[in-house]
Formats: sequence, structure tokens, C-alpha cells
Amino acid sequence: MNGPLLDSFPKAGRIPGFCAALALAAALNAGADNFYWRGTADNPVWDTTTANWASSSSATTYANYLNNTTSSQPYFDGGGASDITIAPGGVLAYVVNLTGGSYTLSGGPLTALVIDPNGGNLTIYNTVSNHYEATTSSYGFRPRSKVSTVNVGAGGHLVGQIAPWSDSTLATRLVILTNGTLTAKFQQTQIKNNKFTLCFNGGTLIPPAEDDRQFVNSKFVLGAGGMHLGNRPAGGFTFVPGPIGTDSGVVKDGGVIVEEHSNYILLPKYDCDYNGGLRIKGTGGHIGLRRDRSLGAAFQTPTDNIFFENAAWTKSSILVGHGTVGISSNRIIRIARGVTARMGSYGKGSSLIVRGTIAAEEEQNGIVLTIPYSQTTDSLAGPIVFQPGEGRTNRIGRLEVQQNTIIGPGTTLLLSTTKLDESNNEVNGEYTGSPLYVHDLGSLSVTGGVLRVAGSRPITLNSYFTVSGGLADFSGHEILHARSGNLLVPSGQESRAVTTVRNGGRLHVSSIRIAERGSKFDGSKSVLNIETGGVVRVTDKIYVHSAFTGYKATVNCNGGTLEWANTSSVYCPYAANSGGSGTVYGNSMAGINWNVLEGGLVVSNNCECRFTAALKSSAANDGGVTKWGRSTFALFNTGNTFNGPLTIMQGEFRPGAVGVLPPNCTARVAAGAYFSMNTYAHTLARIEGSGTFRDVNPTTTSPLLSVTSAIAPGMGADSLGTLTISGGAINIADGTALEIDVDAQGNSDCLSYPADLDLSKMALHVNDGTKLNKDYTYTIARLGTGAILTTPFASVAGLPESWHVKYDTANGLVQLRYTSPFTIIVR
Repeated sequence: MNGPLLDSFPKAGRIPGFCAALALAAALNAGADNFYWRGTADNPVWDTTTANWASSSSATTYANYLNNTTSSQPYFDGGGASDITIAPGGVLAYVVNLTGGSYTLSGGPLTALVIDPNGGNLTIYNTVSNHYEATTSSYGFRPRSKVSTVNVGAGGHLVGQIAPWSDSTLATRLVILTNGTLTAKFQQTQIKNNKFTLCFNGGTLIPPAEDDRQFVNSKFVLGAGGMHLGNRPAGGFTFVPGPIGTDSGVVKDGGVIVEEHSNYILLPKYDCDYNGGLRIKGTGGHIGLRRDRSLGAAFQTPTDNIFFENAAWTKSSILVGHGTVGISSNRIIRIARGVTARMGSYGKGSSLIVRGTIAAEEEQNGIVLTIPYSQTTDSLAGPIVFQPGEGRTNRIGRLEVQQNTIIGPGTTLLLSTTKLDESNNEVNGEYTGSPLYVHDLGSLSVTGGVLRVAGSRPITLNSYFTVSGGLADFSGHEILHARSGNLLVPSGQESRAVTTVRNGGRLHVSSIRIAERGSKFDGSKSVLNIETGGVVRVTDKIYVHSAFTGYKATVNCNGGTLEWANTSSVYCPYAANSGGSGTVYGNSMAGINWNVLEGGLVVSNNCECRFTAALKSSAANDGGVTKWGRSTFALFNTGNTFNGPLTIMQGEFRPGAVGVLPPNCTARVAAGAYFSMNTYAHTLARIEGSGTFRDVNPTTTSPLLSVTSAIAPGMGADSLGTLTISGGAINIADGTALEIDVDAQGNSDCLSYPADLDLSKMALHVNDGTKLNKDYTYTIARLGTGAILTTPFASVAGLPESWHVKYDTANGLVQLRYTSPFTIIVR
């Protein structure tokens, strides 16, 4: 306590260092004058002018000993009135010694070096306190083995160092009641071997400094009112000694309540058994959690959990995993309406793992913000992990990410009643209405859970968003994914906006608006990666906003699936530059670099999809384009430079112009699928598969399909099939090979063509003739009736001895037959 009374205290009484304890002990037993309280109910005022005190000194000098003395002890032995009022001006005392009886102090301030519960009981109210300041070591409060209770009640403030006698078991109880406060420094040298109980029943603890960590054999006890943690005046790092528990017979305690503060408050590292939970009411400070058991026993009801509850503030204090901390699955984290529950982690590689569930009191208003403990440790700390477990759901209204964050197994459901106008361009806006906001170098990963967003668009800005093994379900909403070139980042880091879907991860969206935002327009900084095992399901489009033609972005296709889907219609008609569900159109694709990498692009569409962007490759051998889905996929850009195959596994492929496929391209069509020429002539290096190449306008007289290298029916040596060419004519370059695979059961690849085919331009290659079985005839081509088959292949390779090509003109068949060898004997 500071002020005039403190300043008037004799300097001789302020003994620095730990030696003060020894000096004080000697002084207390040096035969100093002692005063005994003898006030009555009619005259209960403690001052220096009344005759309420009995003393061994002369009556004329006792007042001087009660004020400004270094040796006097006011004794309370049960011999006076129990309710004492301290004079308004306050009094000073060296040691307040309780030797019996029960007393109540209220009124003006009491400044004392020591309150000594030596067998009596005391309750202090209002402004009563004892003396402690950082430069002075004093006993402050001195519990003993004698049964005593000191209560600090409403308005009472006990400020001092707690230093017990060296008894092995201390019977004294210090109880901080509602609106009472204890500001304490625990003297570690003496207290570490003692067993002392400090009770909180609605009172406030101003925690000690970081170095006071030896309070290990005693514990805090919580009553129904709980323990409030307040703000340490000096600020900085404060430590709550422990462990925290309850008295026997206390079924329901009030838990730990963190009030408004600016400190870093570190909860105990010991096992605690209180069951009232942690209530976070303050804003601005940090609450460090060392382990799950420092939160107390397993909570019994949703009201007995971690509760961000102060609705008067928009942001609560930060709950920090101090070192890697896992919050148990039987915990429930509640969030009051209008409160932002902030969570972070501290320490190199350390994580905060929330295995319990998060439940907002009103789902649409609950907000979680993951944030680093400090900017200087951002790059060192591990992730925040939300992992409620299978079948369990986190229910919040908004998730804002500035720290590396992982959505693990289980479900996270985000709800929002705020509906943004998703057609607006929000280049420099504040995205406070978004239910999911990942920004400023934040990182969000969905690794096995389900992340669901409703209400309006999610936003990822200058951040990393990864879906790997889980589902990010933003169905019905656009995701705004962009980077601002103006963001200032720490040295050694780079501003990027990267969304990656891979390894069984699924991203379901209406549209993806992707852009590099800033003066440099470097599209390589704003990236969507669709990697092996990942699925991006889009019901509308991926685009750069047409109003910003200078904006750029990149889509890397590396083995993942781009699924164009529509939930209301199987067929989505073409719509030139006007949009429409399932249609990729017009200038929406402008500014996006589509890169086909080693894994290739996999497209799945159950609605008609017009793809107007150029698919380019930066890989020497890329994975090409593979199409799944029962509807039509059309390429319209003639600037495609991917060098891998075009594989049509389902549905139909249509070129939208002449030359949309590179001339060295291989086109493969699976059984039941189609490559439709769509009236546009095309030249391909190879055609393969068990499906059909066709002209959708069979009246065309000129050839629309030209092949320069090979025709290979079937999907490979282990998947024999018939490749059909129907409608129109085919132009086969000289030397084009017909490549055939066979098996020992008489099956072979086969080319089906409904018209005449000049085989003299072609070379037959049987890939593995050792599989031919002489008991079977292999049909390798079926041509139109009346086809001219008298002209054989220009060359034949791969046929073993005694195997020959036979031409069945009547039936239009080309076959491989075995002819038995014979011997001519001349006599």
C-alpha cells in the first residue's frame, strides 16, 4: 500500500532482503511494549486517542507506540469487543497478533507489517490492508500450526508476503471472500516445506511474480464463489502457485475466474481437482495453460468448463498452450454471445490441441480467433488443433485464423447469420462478416474433420489454406482467395495466398474467386493447388473478377480432381460469357494461369462444362488431362500446351475449335465414352482405348480425324478392348501403326471402322506375340462390308513363325491365324 501512511512508516522498519525475516523474528521477542484490545461495543473505534488499549507502558505514551513504531504489537486475545472500526485516518501497526477470540476489522486503512493468526480469528472488510512493497521483505501474513482463520471480505485488501512458520503442518486458513483481494508474494525459502491452505470463495488473487514458484506442498482451495485472478500492478509475467483443489465436502466450487488484466498469467503445472472450470472474463491478457489437469477435475456439466463469458468485450483474453498442451475430450469450451474466444500457442514447436468440443451459447454469434502469443514467436510455435473426435461437433459462428490452425478428426460447424453480398468486390474491405477468415500469414488445415460454413463466403487472404484428408464444405458459397501485394511481412517470410487440396481432402464451393491483389500482379503468389487425392467440387466457376483484368492467379493441376457439379440439373446448357451453374465461361478465366504438372488435371463433370482457359505445362512430362463424369467437357482455347494424354474415362469430350489439342497429343477413350469431333478437324499423334471416336455430324465429307503415329485399341495389355471410329472419314498418315495386344484365351484388341480402310498405309505391331494361342483365331479389325482388304499392311511385326494375317473380304474382318507347318519329302 502506498500513500501518506506508508510514507510515514519509519525507514528502520523497512528491512531489505531476506534478512528482514530474521531481524523481525528477533524484534518480536525482544520484550517490546505490547498493547491489548479492550474496546467495548459502545466504543469500538481503533484510534490513538481512546483508552481502548491496555499496555505495560504508561498511559501517556501508548498512542505513540500504536503509530510509527517498530516494536509494538497490538494483541487481540478475546478480551474486547469483536467488531472494531478503524479510525478514518487509519492506523499503523507493526504486528497484529491474534491470540484468541474472533474479531472483525472495518473502516479506515490498517497498515501493518505482519498479520499473525496465532490462535484467533479475524475478518477484515473495506480498506483494511497490510503493508508490502517490492523493495521490502516482510512477513505480511504469517500462518501457524495453531487453528486460526483470517477472512478478507468485501472491500478488504490484504497486501503482503506470505511466510509461514516452519511448522510441518499449518492449521491456519486464509480465506478471501467475495470482493476481497489478496496481493501476495510467496516467500519460497520457508513456505516450500510447509502445508498451507489458502481458500478463495469469491475473492481475487493478484498473482505473484514469475520467480515465486516454490509453493508446491500447499494448495489453493476453491469454494462456491471461486477464485478471481486480477491484474498485477507491475504487469508482466505472473504465476499462479498450485495446486488448486477443493475442501472435502465441497461438491460444487466456483472455479477460476480471470478478470480484466494485461498480464501473462500462468496456471499451475500441477494436477488440480477443482471442478468449477475456467471462466475467462477479461480482455487483453494471456492465460497460459501448462497441462489439461491444471484445469481441474473432469467437468460434470456444460456450465463447468472453459467459458469465454464477458459479453461487454468483443475480444476475450488469449488462452495460450504454454508448451504442447492437450485439452481433454471431456471438456467443453463455451463462448458467450458477442465474445471472441482467442486461442494461441507458445514455445518452439508447441501446440494447443483442443480435443474437447466448442459450443457457442448462440451458434451464429460464437467467434474463435487463433492468434500467436507474440509476433516474435509466431514462426516458432506449433499449430492450434481442433480435434473433437468422430461424431462430435464444434458449433461456432465464425473462425478467424492468424495462427497455424488444424481442423482434425471430428466436425467443426461454422454458422453465420450475416449474409455478405458475394457479388461485391471486396478488395480493401474489412471482412468482419465472413464466417471463415484466414489472413495475415495465418494457416488453416483440414486434416480429417469436416469444416462447414454457412451464411456467406469464406475468405483466405495472404494465408495458407490446406484440405488434406477432410472436407471443407462451403456448398452454396463462393470462397474469396487472394493475396494483397501491399502486405508488410517479417523478414524471411513471404506474402502468399495458397490453397491446397490433396490426400483425400475435399473442397466444396460454389465458386472460387482467386486473384493476386496489388500493384505487381504476380499471379504466382495467389495459387490454387489441386494435388493427388484431392477433390475441388465447384458448382459455378473459378475466376478472376472480370472488372479487374490486370489481376492474375495460378491453378496448379497435379493429380487432383476438379469436379464441376450441379445439384439441380444433370445438363447445364452453354452460356456464352453469361455464367450459369456448372459453366466455365468467358472472361472469368482471364488472368488465370492453368498449369498441368506431373500428376495432370483430372476433370469430373456431370453438367456440360465449357473450358475456355489455356492448359499449359511447365513439366517435361506432365500428366495430361483425364475426364470423368457422364456429361460433356469441351476445350475452347487453342493455346493448350500440355504434353500428356487426353483420357476420356466417362461421358464425352468435344473440341470447341480447330486445334484445341496439341498436334503431338494422345487421346484415349474408355469403353462407353466418346471423343466427338464436333465438326472441327483435328490431328492427333495417337488414338487409344475401348471407346468411340465419332463425328457428331456424320454428313461431313472431308476427314475430321487425322492420326500421325499410332492407333492402339484397348486401354493397355491388361485391358483389351475395341476402339470404334464412327462417322465421316479418317485420315491415316503413312507409317501409322496399328498396335494390338492379345491374350492366351483368344482375346485381342480390335479396331472397328464402318467403312473401307486402306491398310497399305499402316504397319501392324503385335505387342507380345508369345501370348498367341494356336487354338484360336484373333480378330484385330472389323471394317465395313465390302471393304477392300486385298491390300495388306505395309509391314507386320511381332508375329511368331506360322502366324499370319488373314483378310476376310466378305465379312470385313482382319484376323490373326495359326497355320500348321508341313514337310515335303522327295524320294
